[in-house]
Amino acid sequence: MARKEVFPFEDRDALSGATIVDTRLSTRVYINRRHCKIIESRMRTVDESLVDSEGRLILDSNGPSAILLKELSIVKHKEAPRHLNLREMAELANANLITRNVGDRPGMAAYDITELGRLFVRDLLS
Repeated sequence: MARKEVFPFEDRDALSGATIVDTRLSTRVYINRRHCKIIESRMRTVDESLVDSEGRLILDSNGPSAILLKELSIVKHKEAPRHLNLREMAELANANLITRNVGDRPGMAAYDITELGRLFVRDLLS
C-alpha cells in the first residue's frame, strides 16, 4: 500500500477576499494547481486509496460525516433508524466508506463499515 502526503491549505474567498482554510486535505499537486498556500505543519500521511483522482481526500475528515463514521466505528450494533443522519449516511455511502441496506426491522437501516472506511478511521480519525 502506497502512502500520500495530504495537507489543509489557505485559499482566498472569491467574494470577500478573506483568507479561508480548506480543511479537506489535499495533495501538494492539487494545492499548487490552485495556487494556494499549503499548511505544512498539519501534514498527514494516508493510504493512497483515500485520495481521489483530483488529489483530495474522498471526504473532509473534519466534517459531520467523518464524525459519524468515527461513531459508527466505535458502536457495536450495525443498525440505525433510516432517517437518522440521512445526509451524512448518504455521503459516507457515496464515498464507499459504508454500505447501507434495508434493516431486518421496519424503519431500520443496516450498515457496515467497508475496508476503505476502516482505513479512513485508522489514518485520519484515530
